[in-house]
This record gives sequence, structure tokens and C-alpha cells, in this order.
Amino acid sequence: MLEDLIKNENLESCVIKTKNWTRENFIAFENKTKAQYRFGFPGNEFHEDEKNKILQTIKELKTDYLVISGSLNEGLATNFYQKIAEIAKESNIKVIVDTSGEALQKVLETGVYLIKPNIGELAKLIGVERLELPEVEKAAKKLIENKSAEIVVVSLGADGAILVTKDETHLVKAPKVEKKSTVGAGDSMVGGMVWALSQNKTLKEVIQIGVCCGTAATMNEGTQLFKAEDVMRLLGEIE
Repeated sequence: MLEDLIKNENLESCVIKTKNWTRENFIAFENKTKAQYRFGFPGNEFHEDEKNKILQTIKELKTDYLVISGSLNEGLATNFYQKIAEIAKESNIKVIVDTSGEALQKVLETGVYLIKPNIGELAKLIGVERLELPEVEKAAKKLIENKSAEIVVVSLGADGAILVTKDETHLVKAPKVEKKSTVGAGDSMVGGMVWALSQNKTLKEVIQIGVCCGTAATMNEGTQLFKAEDVMRLLGEIE
């Protein structure tokens, strides 16, 4: 089924088969309160040959960008994403990471192109309990100075996001919309930024497009993807 969904979008794919069922996640909506409940299951452990197949596939990749996203599957070592990043960097692939916890901390030891923590995750990365908005830029630059990442994009939820590099800082406030669901908003933001980078957009445009893609995703019910026309309209509304 998953392969069919990818084919229906006319996307190229390289499928690595596993002996176990694909990990499942469920999102439940309560109609009366509009509350959203997410159930993420750990999945089954990979066999050793499956882990090696993943790493070998990364070695053979011919691409400009690689996105490492989501939580690690059950049984994978916390440095598994780090191994993937190291292999990709050997091929001069720019690595973009959207994960959290120890897996994120490990991959930053290698140093990557871009990370997208939220403000709480950023606080943990620099070893403080919490951060206020005026402190975010300095905290992000600390990671950049440590060569953990070249670009740090900090998600601020409904307030938008801030992009920080060694020389640039861009804060983009999220456009005001009627929010129907937050499913896929973070992934949509990452996808928008990667597309913008691939089109050689300026970093200010990269974060603007990312924020608008994430915001547009919240305008649709359930797990629907954002609409391109919504993104274009929102781009005309932001500063």
C-alpha cells in the first residue's frame, strides 16, 4: 500500500524490504472538542542485514540533500542516524535532520547542514532548562560555532520560526489561519525548505516558504497535504 501511494505521486523510491510489519501511527480526532490524540508505536526491531542494507543504500545515493526525520525504530542504536549522516557527508550530500533526544545529540557530533529543533529541544541541546524567544538566536549560534550544524531553524509553533546561520538571522511569523489539524505540519515545513534550497532561494525565502508550507498544512483536516495555492497566498501575507 505504501509503495502504491508513493507511485501515485510519481515519486522515485528505493524500497528496503523488512521481515516485519511497517511501524504504525494513529491520529484520533475528537469532534466535539476538536482535540487531537496521537498514538505512535515503537515497531519491531530491524534484523542486522536490514540495517546494513539501509547504510549501503545511503552509500549509493546520488543526491544533493538527505533528510533524516522522525524517531528511531525499536532496537536501533542512538547513533544510527549519526552513521547515516557520516556516510552521506562522505558523498558531499547536505544532511538535514528533524529528530529529537539522544538521536539528535549524537548526529550533531558529526555535524550536519541543517537541523530543525523546537525551542524546547534547542534548550536541551545547549544544556539549559528553557529559553525565551530573545535567547534563541544566541543559543542557535552556539551550536553553529561548535560545528554541530551550518543552519539552525527553530520551530516556534504558531508563532512561526527563526533561521540562524553564522552570518544571517531571519524570524518569520506564521500567518494567521483557521487551524484544523497539525498533522504533517512539521514535515511540510521541512519539505518546503528543502525544495527552496534546491531552487537556490535565499535563506530568507527558504524560511518564508517553510513556514508557509507548515501553516498551509494546518488548514486541512486529518492527514491531508497542504495545497500549493494556499502556500502562494500565504507568502503574499508574510513580512
